[in-house]
Amino acid sequence: MDEFAWGAYAPIRQERGLLRSEYTADTLRGHYGLPPVESRFAADPPISA
Repeated sequence: MDEFAWGAYAPIRQERGLLRSEYTADTLRGHYGLPPVESRFAADPPISA
């Protein structure tokens, strides 16, 4: 679907409540109410001798 058609299609569906215009969370995890997960790369790497 080209952008012109989508530009006319989306507002109609939003008015009917069939397409969201705003989201309550920034991530899929947040949408389902799941807590954020700490990145495995955020921890300090193990020190090898």
